Amino acid sequence: MSAAAKLRALRESLPNRPGVRAVAALLGYDMPNGYGYYESAQFKRDTLPLDKAREFAAAFVTLGGQAEDVLALAGLTDAEQVTEAKAVPVIQERRSLMLPVSLPAHDRLTRMMRGLLEGIGLPDVADQHAEELALQLPDALAHAASETGTIPFDRAANSPVPAANDAAPSLSRSQ
Repeated sequence: MSAAAKLRALRESLPNRPGVRAVAALLGYDMPNGYGYYESAQFKRDTLPLDKAREFAAAFVTLGGQAEDVLALAGLTDAEQVTEAKAVPVIQERRSLMLPVSLPAHDRLTRMMRGLLEGIGLPDVADQHAEELALQLPDALAHAASETGTIPFDRAANSPVPAANDAAPSLSRSQ
């Protein structure tokens, strides 16, 4: 059986049987044929290129599969599969978020922000940043609602991932 047929069989064995388009979208490909080529009859190799196996392993893990199964398609030994599987990155999924929010008055929001900062162990900067955060929160929520409605989400950390170009204020204890 060719690597393409094995890859297709692995995808079809995943929970919810995601299609080629779903895997391509998760990998960030605009067109499904970027991923689909490796499942097609056009891909005639017996093994996947290692860089593609690593990339596809991350998608398959996100979709409920095992990284080792995909890495095996690159011709790795069992020991190499285990080592490589440990380095498989978590794919940041996008989840829709609708925010019908009513915010409290500015002074109450400032007190809430101060309480949050103190609660996470930053009492020395709470007064300094609470006002700024209370001013920025309504604009940030409005901006998020005006965008596509999706936020990158790191499933492993169970938290949103800031965009690379977002400049968030540092709230370290050293300030």
